[in-house]
Amino acid sequence: MKKRIFLYLKYLSSYYSKIFFIFLCLLIFISSSKEDGSYYKPVVYRVQPKRGFVGDEITIYGENFGNERNKNEIFFGDTGCQDYDFDYILWSNNLIKIKVPTGAKSDYLKVQMQENTINGPYFKINNQDSHTYSAPMNITIDYTLKIHSISNSFDKPLYVWLPSAVPGSKQREVSLVKTSKNHFQTQDDELDLFKVNNLYSAEEYYISKRFSFRNYQLKTKINSGSITNEYDFDSEFYEYYTSPQYAIESDDPKIIKLSQAIVKNEKNPYIKAKLIYDWIVENIEYQYPPPNRDWRAICALDTHKGDCAVYSFLFTALCRAISIPARPIAGHVIFINDIVSMHFWAEFYIPKHGWIPVDVNYGDVQVAGFMPKEFYFGNMDNRHIAFSKGRVKCYLPKELEGDYKEFTLKYLQKYHSYMKNKPKDKKYKIKRIIRRVLE
Repeated sequence: MKKRIFLYLKYLSSYYSKIFFIFLCLLIFISSSKEDGSYYKPVVYRVQPKRGFVGDEITIYGENFGNERNKNEIFFGDTGCQDYDFDYILWSNNLIKIKVPTGAKSDYLKVQMQENTINGPYFKINNQDSHTYSAPMNITIDYTLKIHSISNSFDKPLYVWLPSAVPGSKQREVSLVKTSKNHFQTQDDELDLFKVNNLYSAEEYYISKRFSFRNYQLKTKINSGSITNEYDFDSEFYEYYTSPQYAIESDDPKIIKLSQAIVKNEKNPYIKAKLIYDWIVENIEYQYPPPNRDWRAICALDTHKGDCAVYSFLFTALCRAISIPARPIAGHVIFINDIVSMHFWAEFYIPKHGWIPVDVNYGDVQVAGFMPKEFYFGNMDNRHIAFSKGRVKCYLPKELEGDYKEFTLKYLQKYHSYMKNKPKDKKYKIKRIIRRVLE
């Protein structure tokens, strides 16, 4: 009997020892989790403040967000924060700081981390009715590049970045449907990198992608009497979108003098932008290509002629010259016969309201199948497709530079190509083919 009791106790001791050992291993595993919290489920505790205007900075408190943002995103309902708007300020394991994005509506805040969606509290957007979205159009685009060498062969890879409809409050649910086999990776804002390993003389190579998205008509309703000049003058966002750049010579004395003559003593940035818009409509004549094929804003002051790009660059330069953030939008339009054509328009930024669209070209020239000319200050139809909005972040692949190397394009309308140490006497030619897919 004693022996049986002893064996029974020995068995229990062994059983509980195993249970204890498993529990101990689990504790060790949990305690050795990565510092960025990748082994823990992320959670949102609170958001401070709980309401605000577009452009306001808010803080998200929680745990296990990770110390690097990577491809994680923040959404106000279905409107996400954007890199090209500098909406992401700080990302750490327990705290995230962001700006309220243009077009955000009162809704529940969401943290999208890879395959996980972490729901946060309700956030109230003040004056959310300044931007309204309607008439959604489902659009699918086929975009193909045909490449061939026009001299000798190349024994090194060619990298090509091909844009999509850039995600935003007006262009939603952007998705990549399919690509050619030489697709290398998808980068920020649905920008796709392709790689052609070699280019042999007289051979043709193809790069292609098909993407779909939902495009909305946007109308803005702004009470100009409530507009202030409360920009964050020290922010990276403000500095970037008020600085001069190629074709947008906002620091040129002629541009500065003209912008000041147009707005005179006006202080309201919204009214200033309208005065600039009206001046261009009255004084610039549409011509494609522009005189001497020069698209720079400064040249339009001499010729008073230009195409959609000139209209866009001149509007942007005149706004920036009087300290209003503005940017050209590079993209395409879909005509009523579904032909897809390149186009430029612009946006300017107003405190507490965000980006306001303008198409000075379409405000000057009535285009068949599009809205009346007066529509194009402050509003945008659902046939304008933005491919880039003033700031495009690209990355060279690790295999090329040893590590990801970031560079920024001011705008990207067609594509960007790169070949390391390309010989000057060797050239290749790229032909674009872009069309809307009707299903």
